[in-house]
Amino acid sequence: MLKNYLLVAVRSLSRQGGTTALNVGGLAIGLAACFLLVLFVQHELSFDQQHPLADQTYRVTYGVTEQESWLGDDPETRSANIAAGVKTILMDAMPADIADYIRLDFRSPYLSVDGVSRSVNGFATADAAILTTFDLPLIHGDPATALDDPQSVLLTETAAASWFGDENPVGRTIRYDDQADLTVTGVLRDLPTNQHLRFDYLVPITFVLFRPDMMDDLTNWNYQSYVVLAEGVTEADAEARMQVVFDEQFTYDGEEDSGYLADLEPVTSIHFETKTYGRAPVRDQRYVWAFSIIAGLILLIACINFMNLATARATKRAKEVGVRKSIGAGRGQLIGQFLGESIVQSALALALALVLASIARPHFANLVGGDIDLTFSPNIVALLVGIGLLTGILAGSYPAFYLSAFRPARVLKGEVARGRSATALRKSLIVAQFAVTVFLLVATGTVWMQLDYLQNQSLGFDQEQVVFASGAQTVWTQYEAFEQAILADQRVQTMTRAGGLPGRVGTSRGYRWQGSTPDELVGDAMSTIFGDPTYLETFGLTLTDGRDFSADIASDETDAYILNEAAARVMGYDLDAGESPVGTMFRAWDREPGTVVGVVEDFHYASLHHAIEPVVINLSPDWYQAIAFRLAPGDVTGAMDHLADTWAAFAPGYEFDYVFLDDDFGRHYADEARLGTLFAVFAGLAIFVACLGLLGLSAYASAQRTKEIGVRKVLGASVPGLVALLSRDFVVLVAVAFAVAAPVAWWLMQRWLAEFAYRIELGPLVFLGAGAAALTLALVTVATQAYRTAAADPIKALRYE
Repeated sequence: MLKNYLLVAVRSLSRQGGTTALNVGGLAIGLAACFLLVLFVQHELSFDQQHPLADQTYRVTYGVTEQESWLGDDPETRSANIAAGVKTILMDAMPADIADYIRLDFRSPYLSVDGVSRSVNGFATADAAILTTFDLPLIHGDPATALDDPQSVLLTETAAASWFGDENPVGRTIRYDDQADLTVTGVLRDLPTNQHLRFDYLVPITFVLFRPDMMDDLTNWNYQSYVVLAEGVTEADAEARMQVVFDEQFTYDGEEDSGYLADLEPVTSIHFETKTYGRAPVRDQRYVWAFSIIAGLILLIACINFMNLATARATKRAKEVGVRKSIGAGRGQLIGQFLGESIVQSALALALALVLASIARPHFANLVGGDIDLTFSPNIVALLVGIGLLTGILAGSYPAFYLSAFRPARVLKGEVARGRSATALRKSLIVAQFAVTVFLLVATGTVWMQLDYLQNQSLGFDQEQVVFASGAQTVWTQYEAFEQAILADQRVQTMTRAGGLPGRVGTSRGYRWQGSTPDELVGDAMSTIFGDPTYLETFGLTLTDGRDFSADIASDETDAYILNEAAARVMGYDLDAGESPVGTMFRAWDREPGTVVGVVEDFHYASLHHAIEPVVINLSPDWYQAIAFRLAPGDVTGAMDHLADTWAAFAPGYEFDYVFLDDDFGRHYADEARLGTLFAVFAGLAIFVACLGLLGLSAYASAQRTKEIGVRKVLGASVPGLVALLSRDFVVLVAVAFAVAAPVAWWLMQRWLAEFAYRIELGPLVFLGAGAAALTLALVTVATQAYRTAAADPIKALRYE
């Protein structure tokens, strides 16, 4: 029986090759898109699940009680930057709660091996317990002792190969910033793409070059910290006890509490913690669910095509059903037969979809973020096959029940016409298809308009023609001579040393000022930039009050502060009324009292996702990390050659690894750019699949009215008039789809835009454009088929059937 079902199914599908191709092709495209998005979602949801102590490991973060603090207006905002000395405080105060504590910090040094030097990122320092807490297997070396020596270093496979080729590097030496030698004690397996920890070099946290007391320091909150809770200790209990410790340690002069809100984040949720300031790359979880919904919508459109074309062919198969029933076929047998045809088609579509997904997989990986693993594991393949076959069964179920319900007597008398229920269903499904399409078009337009707005918004500083690089030690020690050599060429206008660039401000400190309590150690936290006297000029910051730093005033290096307007307002000054903080006392918690010497116009030192917050600029040579150059307009290539040649002269063997500031700032909007591209791609796929189905339905509708068209042409109807007649119903359906989709799209996109501190106003243009695009494509698809029917010889039409 099964063999007979399959044989009849294959014959039936081959007789209607065009319709079968539309069905299989549309379903394959929908399944392929769905498969890729399922792989992506599975990858995102698996983040940090592989760690051996994942269920006990938490990142230490904190919030603040005052909304006007540097963390922003959102009370849920947290910071993952903790002082190194907090470890000692918590471990001493909560020995029964914390089994282990890991601090992690990142640097960007120059490394040298056998005279070859290069600037590297992904250089991390950490407590040795990181090797047992996280999934960091060693290929070479002993994890129990690999980080015992303060000057040991672990390399990932990729880093080891870049320096030493195929050689086992254990025992080899790497020079750090021309200041210390590190001994390779092991090689780590390359870190998987589904964990938030990203580094290529790992050294002990005790590798400290400048301050031996750094491990107990409470002034610089720049370390990512993790606790491993003891067995049986809950997150809530540990947080409550941490809050008590914070209030005891950081409360002064009769204050009721410290102002810090202790918080623990499960390591498995860090990847989606978009409201936490930290160094781990994150992804907005709503984007992941948005991609899941898009996958379902694309597959829904493909299924709608399948059902529409199957029910549209129903009248052509009515006589077959009547004959089969008249000779004894039961309804169950007919349902089995038609479901068999559906499964055969879905199996063909499934095979084609797996091929398409495999071909598109590397391109899709680049589209959604590059460094992700989209592997077809056996479990994933089984899941995808299940999705494909289930899709075929569900999509074919209605046509099967619909066809098998025909009454043989009425069918054989020729009384079966277009069923109202089937026609209504087809129209409803077309509306659903194009409603999804309109929504995707609106979403695409909104994302790209917002992205364009972000990229063209005034930032309050001049990011054009600025390039920066990490400073080599030999450059730092000869900086004045290096500066003279660089500025001797007029193609470089100015240069500055910096610890914190616009878009890369990751440091905060506590400050006190006149009117607060300057004798206390801990103050109100504000983001901090370490610059030199040319910082404002190089980045084009506008001084609105007071003066700039001066190399001629020795005290500026320790006593002078420049604030942005937001910081001045936090201090209580009404700038609009002419009040000024210039000349007032101001101090960092680790310095002697100084003075506010200037105020700069607010500028976006972070992305436009966030409102402008208080920031303090002061001089601090110990914290300079990069050198920035402002190039003169014109010969950029010549200026870059001059920078590279001068760099090579002062730092021979050290790579001039530079980045343009505008490109670097643009990385903050990479997720939006990817989202816009994904929406565009999948909106295109949705339109293509919908138009495939529309093409089949319009062909069927035209065939149903062939004789009517012939009569109309004989009576004088024009071809354009007939095309309009055949297209009218579809145009109405697309218009209804627009009316359904527009309010939903408006509501969802307004919610998405609300996440930006600076955003576009969602006007009617994007909706009208999406509706016009959907209508035009539908009209072109239908009109093409309608024209072929309307232009045919009316004599042939009158002889039809």
